[in-house]
Amino acid sequence: MTHTPVRIGPSRPKDALLALLLLPVLGALPLAAFWAAGAAAEAAGGSTDQILWAGGLSALVIGYGVPVAVVVRGWRAGYEYLAVAAGVAPFVLPVWGCAGLPGL
Repeated sequence: MTHTPVRIGPSRPKDALLALLLLPVLGALPLAAFWAAGAAAEAAGGSTDQILWAGGLSALVIGYGVPVAVVVRGWRAGYEYLAVAAGVAPFVLPVWGCAGLPGL
């Protein structure tokens, strides 16, 4: 009796749909973190240097830490496209803006 290979984990359409939905969310996460931390530092009465430092640090930590966590958890759960989309997401908006593409 032959065994047919069976894919264990999420279906490919579900994986692709989640990857497409998560790509813009994770791509905009550093910008949102920068704005939120900058607003909090400004509300606390910080100087311009402190506002930019808090915004930049939070954008770096949240913007790159969350996608790494999504890559690891997604890959371990059997997602393929989701892990790739999460790994690429932090670089989508900067590349889009540097390329001069419309929409930003």
